[in-house]
Amino acid sequence: MAIMWIVIPMNSERKRDRKAAKRLAKFLNDSGMYANSKQFVYSQHIIQLETELSISQKQVARYTGLSLSRFLDYEQGNSLNYIGYEDIIKKLELLKTTSKEVNK
Repeated sequence: MAIMWIVIPMNSERKRDRKAAKRLAKFLNDSGMYANSKQFVYSQHIIQLETELSISQKQVARYTGLSLSRFLDYEQGNSLNYIGYEDIIKKLELLKTTSKEVNK
Protein backbone atom coordinates (compact mmCIF):
# COMPACT_ATOMS: atom_id res chain seq x y z
CA MET A 1 0.00 0.00 0.00
CA ALA A 2 1.42 3.40 -0.98
CA ILE A 3 1.77 6.04 1.70
CA MET A 4 0.22 9.33 0.71
CA TRP A 5 1.29 12.68 2.08
CA ILE A 6 -0.83 15.76 1.77
CA VAL A 7 0.70 19.09 2.66
CA ILE A 8 -1.91 21.22 4.34
CA PRO A 9 -0.98 24.87 4.77
CA MET A 10 -1.73 26.16 8.24
CA ASN A 11 -3.05 29.62 7.44
CA SER A 12 -6.39 30.44 9.03
CA GLU A 13 -8.31 30.02 5.79
CA ARG A 14 -7.16 26.41 5.41
CA LYS A 15 -7.27 25.31 9.08
CA ARG A 16 -11.00 24.66 8.95
CA ASP A 17 -10.50 22.29 6.02
CA ARG A 18 -7.84 20.21 7.76
CA LYS A 19 -10.18 17.52 9.07
CA ALA A 20 -11.97 17.22 5.74
CA ALA A 21 -8.66 16.95 3.89
CA LYS A 22 -7.48 14.24 6.26
CA ARG A 23 -10.71 12.28 5.80
CA LEU A 24 -10.41 12.62 2.03
CA ALA A 25 -6.75 11.57 2.08
CA LYS A 26 -7.61 8.52 4.16
CA PHE A 27 -10.43 7.56 1.79
CA LEU A 28 -8.30 8.03 -1.31
CA ASN A 29 -5.34 6.22 0.22
CA ASP A 30 -7.51 3.33 1.44
CA SER A 31 -9.23 3.00 -1.92
CA GLY A 32 -5.98 3.23 -3.87
CA MET A 33 -7.65 5.64 -6.30
CA TYR A 34 -5.47 8.68 -5.70
CA ALA A 35 -2.11 6.97 -5.38
CA ASN A 36 -2.46 5.61 -8.91
CA SER A 37 -3.46 8.91 -10.50
CA LYS A 38 -1.42 11.22 -12.70
CA GLN A 39 -2.08 14.07 -10.26
CA PHE A 40 -0.47 12.11 -7.42
CA VAL A 41 2.65 11.35 -9.46
CA TYR A 42 2.97 14.98 -10.57
CA SER A 43 2.36 16.37 -7.07
CA GLN A 44 4.97 14.02 -5.57
CA HIS A 45 7.47 15.15 -8.19
CA ILE A 46 6.78 18.80 -7.36
CA ILE A 47 7.23 18.14 -3.63
CA GLN A 48 10.46 16.24 -4.31
CA LEU A 49 11.85 19.16 -6.33
CA GLU A 50 10.83 21.64 -3.62
CA THR A 51 12.72 19.56 -1.08
CA GLU A 52 15.81 19.19 -3.27
CA LEU A 53 15.86 22.93 -3.94
CA SER A 54 15.11 23.81 -0.29
CA ILE A 55 12.53 26.38 -1.30
CA SER A 56 9.19 27.23 0.24
CA GLN A 57 5.75 26.90 -1.27
CA LYS A 58 5.51 30.69 -1.48
CA GLN A 59 8.81 30.87 -3.34
CA VAL A 60 7.70 28.22 -5.83
CA ALA A 61 4.38 29.99 -6.37
CA ARG A 62 6.16 33.28 -7.01
CA TYR A 63 8.77 31.65 -9.28
CA THR A 64 6.13 29.87 -11.37
CA GLY A 65 3.87 32.92 -11.58
CA LEU A 66 0.97 31.33 -9.70
CA SER A 67 -0.94 32.50 -6.68
CA LEU A 68 -0.09 30.52 -3.56
CA SER A 69 -3.55 28.95 -3.42
CA ARG A 70 -3.37 27.88 -7.08
CA PHE A 71 0.10 26.42 -6.59
CA LEU A 72 -1.15 24.50 -3.53
CA ASP A 73 -3.88 22.99 -5.70
CA TYR A 74 -1.16 21.53 -7.91
CA GLU A 75 1.08 20.51 -5.02
CA GLN A 76 -1.80 18.69 -3.35
CA GLY A 77 -2.91 17.04 -6.60
CA ASN A 78 -6.22 18.90 -6.71
CA SER A 79 -6.03 19.93 -10.37
CA LEU A 80 -6.73 18.00 -13.53
CA ASN A 81 -4.72 20.48 -15.62
CA TYR A 82 -1.80 18.21 -16.51
CA ILE A 83 -0.13 20.91 -18.60
CA GLY A 84 -0.01 23.07 -15.45
CA TYR A 85 1.78 20.31 -13.52
CA GLU A 86 4.24 19.82 -16.36
CA ASP A 87 4.91 23.56 -16.54
CA ILE A 88 5.68 23.76 -12.81
CA ILE A 89 7.95 20.72 -13.02
CA LYS A 90 9.81 22.12 -16.05
CA LYS A 91 10.39 25.44 -14.28
CA LEU A 92 11.63 23.71 -11.11
CA GLU A 93 13.90 21.41 -13.12
CA LEU A 94 15.33 24.48 -14.87
CA LEU A 95 15.88 26.17 -11.52
CA LYS A 96 17.58 23.02 -10.24
CA THR A 97 19.91 22.91 -13.26
CA THR A 98 20.63 26.64 -13.04
CA SER A 99 21.37 26.50 -9.31
CA LYS A 100 23.78 23.60 -9.85
CA GLU A 101 25.64 25.63 -12.48
CA VAL A 102 25.80 28.67 -10.22
CA ASN A 103 27.12 26.60 -7.30
CA LYS A 104 29.97 25.02 -9.32
